[in-house]
Amino acid sequence: MYKIDSFNTKPKKILTKEPNIDQTSLIKDCSFGEYVQIEAHNNIQESILDSYSYTSEIVKS
Repeated sequence: MYKIDSFNTKPKKILTKEPNIDQTSLIKDCSFGEYVQIEAHNNIQESILDSYSYTSEIVKS
């Protein structure tokens, strides 16, 4: 018998005061508050995201 605590899970990301932006996302002329998380494949332009904002990953099919 095998005990599996977790499988195929992403490691937890630690938020920082500086925005965490995935390298696959396109950001142009934006302002971000503290503890902002931008996941993969996002296109954000001419926008303001306040503190504690986040986006989910855009899944490409």
